[in-house]
Formats: sequence, structure tokens, C-alpha cells
Amino acid sequence: MVSINREVVHVLARNFVETFLIQQFSQKLADQYLVIFDEYSKDLEKHEKGKDSKKLSVRFVKILGICNQIVEELHIRHRFLILLSLIRFSKYFKDSSTSGSGELDTIADVVRTISDGLLITEEEYENCTSFIIDKFYNVPNREWLLIVSNDPGFQDEEMRHIQKDNLSGQIFVLKIMRADVYLFQYMGKARLENNGKYIFPRHVYLMPRGSAIKGEDISPIYYSDIVSGYIRYTDGHALDFLAKNIEFHFPNKQGIPHDPAPAGDQIV
Repeated sequence: MVSINREVVHVLARNFVETFLIQQFSQKLADQYLVIFDEYSKDLEKHEKGKDSKKLSVRFVKILGICNQIVEELHIRHRFLILLSLIRFSKYFKDSSTSGSGELDTIADVVRTISDGLLITEEEYENCTSFIIDKFYNVPNREWLLIVSNDPGFQDEEMRHIQKDNLSGQIFVLKIMRADVYLFQYMGKARLENNGKYIFPRHVYLMPRGSAIKGEDISPIYYSDIVSGYIRYTDGHALDFLAKNIEFHFPNKQGIPHDPAPAGDQIV
């Protein structure tokens, strides 16, 4: 039974890695990285003869060593992208595997260990995990959630909201502040696309910069709309601008400087 579970884990992991690589790179590069993945898998199998505790210790030491190298070489945004892929794999494995809870717990422990190794906070990890694996409303920090819906009367003191006419269902967004990354998932039956790719309901996607979510009956929801949706003014004061010593020169003509604005004068 143990050997069967091990084979299931390997097949699911390899399928997930292959899909991820094909999405990110060319087929040629994906094949090259798959060879590296297979080599690492064979290397791990050499340690299977030891006791379980010893096997886990060896694996965690190797994982932390790789994480240290990643922290030194990659920006926080790319470290989050790695974590998000691992969380999605954890969900993929949970949905696809018939293994017992022990295997699932082990994978969850590994993902959490990697998160710590990548210097991602517990709060950030819980936000991402809840949004991807659990339910969006279970995200601990609701101030990083945004909902796009056709509800003009939406009210929530914590979550942001964008009202979109004729949108069937809801789009849920999670902002990862430090990485400047936006995740989204759609709950509904309309046909929506992002960058020409169909959006499957209940699947979690990364919102690419400059992209737009489009549908037949709605105006596009641009990346900039999502970014702007997180800007919340906490008071009713307008922004004031003070301009001093302004002058303008016409082409080939002498410009006439304006008198400096008196102290306290403001141009709004």
C-alpha cells in the first residue's frame, strides 16, 4: 500500500510539474526541466530505505537548502509565485488522490516548510491557502479581498467592491501586498475570458499586468480597475496642490513668469 501511495504521489507531482512548465516555458525547456525533476525524484528514492523520521529530516534539510538559495537569488514576487504553485499542487493532489490523510498532511507540512524557508509570513501563507484551497470568506485578512459583482447595494466594512453591470455571478480577488500580485476566481455561469483564455469557474488564476477580464454582456474589467478597487479613501478631504514660481515659454518667444502665489494660496 505504501509503494502504491508513493507511485501515486510521483505521478500526480510529475503531471502537475509538467503542466506548470508547459504553461510557463517552451516545450523544449519544459522537457529539460522535467529531466531535472526526474533526477531529483530518483535521488529522493535513495533515502527511502531509512526510517521515516530520518527520511523526513533529510528531505526537509534539502528543501531548506534550496529555499535559502531561492531567497538569495529571487525577488519576493517570484518567491510567492513558487508558493502559489505549490499550494495549487496541494489542492490538485487533494482533489485527485485517493491516498489517506497521512499523505495529504505530509504534503501540507512540506508546503508550509517551504513557505517559511522562502521568508513568507504566517499571515500571508494563511491568506493564500484559504483563498486557493478553502473558501474566500475564510481568508483571515479580509481587507485584502475584493469582490466584483452586479450588486449596487453591496456593503462591507472590510472587503472592497467593484460594481459591474450585467455581470452574472461574482469575481473574487485576493491581493498579495508584498508581491504586488492579484489572484482571482470566478463563481458563476457566464463565459468569461482573460487574455483570450477561458476562465473556469472556481479555478484560481493570476491576474497578469495589463490584462482584462472580458465577457459578452459586460464591459471589460481591466487590471487597472482591480488595482484602483483597492484604493479606499478613509476621509472626505480633497487633495490640495500648491504651485509656486510657474512660468511657460512659447516656442521662439520670451516667456513671462507669473508672480509667486501668496503663501497659503492653493490650487485645487
